[in-house]
Amino acid sequence: MRVLIVDDSELVRMGLQSLVEMQGDLEWCGSAASGRAGVQMAIETRPDVVVMDLSMPDVDGVEATRQILDSSPRSRVVMLTGHSTPSSEKAALAAGVKRYLLKGAPPDAVLEAIRAVGGARRNQLALD
Repeated sequence: MRVLIVDDSELVRMGLQSLVEMQGDLEWCGSAASGRAGVQMAIETRPDVVVMDLSMPDVDGVEATRQILDSSPRSRVVMLTGHSTPSSEKAALAAGVKRYLLKGAPPDAVLEAIRAVGGARRNQLALD
């Protein structure tokens, strides 16, 4: 399962990359430091799962999710954010986010979310 990481924090990107690379069933396929770069990277790499931050300087995670799913509709998005409001969660889910987690979530919860949404993608491909 190919995973793209989009977050403006280098520390978060590196930590998630290391976490993904330690898993035998997951493959890191790239990282981006902004929503705009994340959209471009998703077009180039066609990831199974995108781990997306909500707040970024150029294009926020909600809009980046919309653009990614427009260009790569088979990708699935997990929103991993440092803050949450009912309106931000609602907007993210409306944009197509499949899981919404806070950055304080344990690593196992993040991995479970990636596998769950990636597995849903694989199940859909089998039906196509």
